[in-house]
Amino acid sequence: AVVFLAGTEGLVPLAWESPHPDHLASWKLLGLSDPVAERAWQTGGSILADRAQNDLDPGEGEACSRLAVIIPRQGVLSVEATRPGGFGKADQGRLELLARCLGPTLQSARRLEDLQRELALQRQVNQRLEGWAAGLERTLQGIPGLSASLKPHEVRQALLELLGEVVPHDLLVLSPPHPEPTPGQEDSEAVRALAEATLRNRRPLLLEDAARSRFAPPAPGIRSVLAVPLGPDGQDSGVLVLGSCRLRAFERFHQDLTWMLAHQAGVALQKARLHEDLLETHRALQESQAYLVQSSKMAAVGQLAAGVAHELNTPLGAVLLGLDSALQS
Repeated sequence: AVVFLAGTEGLVPLAWESPHPDHLASWKLLGLSDPVAERAWQTGGSILADRAQNDLDPGEGEACSRLAVIIPRQGVLSVEATRPGGFGKADQGRLELLARCLGPTLQSARRLEDLQRELALQRQVNQRLEGWAAGLERTLQGIPGLSASLKPHEVRQALLELLGEVVPHDLLVLSPPHPEPTPGQEDSEAVRALAEATLRNRRPLLLEDAARSRFAPPAPGIRSVLAVPLGPDGQDSGVLVLGSCRLRAFERFHQDLTWMLAHQAGVALQKARLHEDLLETHRALQESQAYLVQSSKMAAVGQLAAGVAHELNTPLGAVLLGLDSALQS
């Protein structure tokens, strides 16, 4: 006995009690078909058949009778027997009654399977949405921390820590190289090629499978790559390269989060560099002012010395003149 379920691929065995379970279990793989069941499904009525019309004969030389009846809107119920006389009208009537009762049951079961499948899909979607919401919330909380410091190395360190929380990865590289250590043993040439392509396009570069792209993996064992330019368009602050050992590890959501963080980090780095330039200019200005003050002091001392010498020379000149007059007298 076999229950065939109708689907897009035709009649497929759903449940059976048969001496040929391997054939029925491998129905799709072996490309099998049941002409009697197919004919019953196409005609919409019951079919009685002998052994010559059967693909699943129990054996040569044995009398076999087949009876296939329609399960309304669901499929076909097929039975096979090796007995004298085969199936009669009473057997057919009982089987048709069973098939009519089986129809609503199968329909309910299929609806339940569809509902469970949709619920499982909905749970997956909800889990992804919860993960995205948590990542976005953590990103929004961490963005002010990127601008809290005016030291470039502290900005880069805050960026690395925040990315480690919101985007799972196995490799993180800032290009051009920075003094902060990055996990993993990266390939500098591969990283440079990724950075050049990213900066040239000024767009994120997402490789779901680095082995199938024109770029070499940035490190051994890395399968997925995400490269994002730092800072807004027109600002060359470097490139952030993320790598993962899993295929398709980065999704569009991860790309958007990383790009947003990279944009903010680039602005913060630019502000930090401008602050450093301002401090350097201020130091230079202070040194110039100190030099000018020292020069003014020296000039004042010189003027004072000249005034004192003048004040001393005048009475000394009168004294010398008197002495000369006295000597002449």
